[in-house]
Amino acid sequence: MAAFFFVFLFCSSIPSHAQDSKRPALTGLGRFNHANFLLGSREYSASVREFARLIENYPGSPFLPEAQFRLAEAYFHSARYKDAEAEFGRFVANYPSSQFAPAAKTLLDVSKQKARIAKLPVIELKDAHIDSAEGLRAVQVMFFEAINRQELDVE
Repeated sequence: MAAFFFVFLFCSSIPSHAQDSKRPALTGLGRFNHANFLLGSREYSASVREFARLIENYPGSPFLPEAQFRLAEAYFHSARYKDAEAEFGRFVANYPSSQFAPAAKTLLDVSKQKARIAKLPVIELKDAHIDSAEGLRAVQVMFFEAINRQELDVE
């Protein structure tokens, strides 16, 4: 009987939210702050996960527009440009009058460009000796298409 009483007392002292495994551990604000902290710490994969959880678990949250933008930003900074493009596009469609909309439109265009560049094939040059300065010029010319080689040497 004493054992039953002890078990009853122990179980009744556990808070109800600890017994409910479906209830999120963080509030919407807590998850938003945590995701922003991860983004600021350059933990992009973790911030993607946390922003996605916030969007999924708190669909009516006042933090939703910024969370959507930050999710796209985390994809962008982790070089996942196709995902960033999709999220920035979703953001612009869902929140066209947001304070983040101009930046989202710009980053949407940049994401499209970077995704297109990422699709370009990489050609390996075997047995080719390239002076490191020449190799650097080749890379610079690739990214600065309007500059010819003489202008590049001046730079």
